[in-house]
Amino acid sequence: MDEKSKEKDTVTIFHLYRKDGSALFLHPFDDLERFLEILKTSEIEGKYGKEPRVESFTLFRNDLYHMIDAAVRHWVAETHFVPRLLISAGVFLSSYLVLTFALHDPFSMIDELAFGAVLAAATYFVLARLESRSDFVVKKTQAMRERIDKIYFQEDPFVLEVEHALERSESESPDQILRAIQGLSDVPLSVENEREAMQLTSYLERRFGDRELRRQERLFAAADAASAPRVVEGLAKWAESKKVDLSLFVLYRRMKHSHKPVK
Repeated sequence: MDEKSKEKDTVTIFHLYRKDGSALFLHPFDDLERFLEILKTSEIEGKYGKEPRVESFTLFRNDLYHMIDAAVRHWVAETHFVPRLLISAGVFLSSYLVLTFALHDPFSMIDELAFGAVLAAATYFVLARLESRSDFVVKKTQAMRERIDKIYFQEDPFVLEVEHALERSESESPDQILRAIQGLSDVPLSVENEREAMQLTSYLERRFGDRELRRQERLFAAADAASAPRVVEGLAKWAESKKVDLSLFVLYRRMKHSHKPVK
């Protein structure tokens, strides 16, 4: 294995200020199945435009802690599912055989099956609780939290430019938004780091439903002077439905057209 293949991928977290002063962190950690793997195998860095508030970082770190706890629980449930299932099945079978053949009792077969099922379910959940509190799980959780604590944020001019673009989007009317989405000539972003731009674009894209996203993009691409009012109306309704953050969608479109897609 050469030195280049040994290098870890770099994952960037972006901190953006919104027009109302709230903080927005964009990252790839929403998928719990990949979260732990990213923490384990990637170098993680943070970028911001305007200086963030300390409490924003504190809240974000706490959110990541909760996500780690959920991701570890999910990992334990997935990796230990088969052993727990086999042990629980063994308990069910053993209890049924004992009640059926070892004890001469008045229980019916239905009662014996029900008792075995309850005992097996209790065994399954007790094992799950014990596994979640094991030293291995505690150490794994702590190791992942330490990875979070080591994330360093630094100022970046590209992120500042993105913040300004987001603020403009939050101030625009639906007509202005449509023109910006169609023309994209008013504020082209000066992308220098292709990797970071691609990551930011992908983070934004995850916030929109795939089918609706494709439908809206087809409408924008086909819009002309005659259909523009109808597209604007649909755009406004899409935003009013609370299914999309329209300002972030405009930022996504600008990002998408500010760098060349990597094939």
